[in-house]
Amino acid sequence: MVFVSVFGVRSLRRGDQVTGQSWSLRLQRIRPRVATASRVRLESTLVTVKPYTSYHLARWLAKEWDNYDQHLANPPFWAHIRVSYRPLPWDFLDGYAFYVESIYTYAPKIPYRATIIKIVRDEQGALETESYKVEGVEQFYTAAFDRTKLAELVREAHPRKGNRCVRLPETCNAVFEWVESQQLYRCKTRPGCKCMVRRGDRDSYLDAQMTLSATRCTSLDIGRCPQTHEQLWGAVSGPFDFVVRNSWSDEVPTPPANLDW
Repeated sequence: MVFVSVFGVRSLRRGDQVTGQSWSLRLQRIRPRVATASRVRLESTLVTVKPYTSYHLARWLAKEWDNYDQHLANPPFWAHIRVSYRPLPWDFLDGYAFYVESIYTYAPKIPYRATIIKIVRDEQGALETESYKVEGVEQFYTAAFDRTKLAELVREAHPRKGNRCVRLPETCNAVFEWVESQQLYRCKTRPGCKCMVRRGDRDSYLDAQMTLSATRCTSLDIGRCPQTHEQLWGAVSGPFDFVVRNSWSDEVPTPPANLDW
C-alpha cells in the first residue's frame, strides 16, 4: 500500500494554489504561513462536515508517520519506520499529490521507498490513490524534509517537462472508504488480484490494507501467490501501527474554485 515497499525496493517489507517559481520560493521560506480567517472557515466546513472528500483525505495523509511505540514494544518483530507524505503543488499532477518517503530510522538518508501518489476518484466516485514511479528518484532522496530538494523535484520531475514521472497500473490503486461509526478511512488494493509484484524469481500480487484516522494509521502489505493465494512475503505479525510525528496539513493546496473536492 502506501506505507510499505511494493515496487522494487529493499524491504519486505496553504493554502494558496501556487505554481512555477512561486512554489519554489514558497518552499524555501522558513516562517510558517498564518491561515486566513476565510481559509479557517473553509477547512472547518470541509474537514468537519464533509469527511469523504479528496481535501479531507489529503489533510489526513499529509503527515510524518512513526511506529516508534510499536517498535519499542517488540523490536525483533517491528523495525522502526517513518513514512512521510509531503504535499506537492496542485498543478504538479492537477490534483492532490504527495512525495512519499519511507525510511528505516537507522538509515534516514536512504529511503527504502520513494514515490509519488495522487488522490483521484474512480468512475463510481470512490476515492483512490494512484502511484507514480519517478525515474532517478535517488536525486531527490530526503526531499520530504529538504525544501530545496522538494522544489527541485517539483521542477525536474514535472510531467510537462518530460517523462520522469510514470504512472503505475490502475490495478495497483488503493481504494478508500469512509467508516462513519469509527471516524476513519479503510483502504485496500483494488479487487481482482491484479497488482503484480516480482520478488526474487517469483511473481506475486499485492494484498494491502490500511486504516487512517486523524492521528493514527495501520498498514499491512502482503504478497500472495496468484495461483494458490498463499502468502509469499510481507508481515507475519500483523499491521504496522503508526502515529503522527509531524503534520504538513497546512501545506495541502486549495484547488480551483469550480472543482468538486
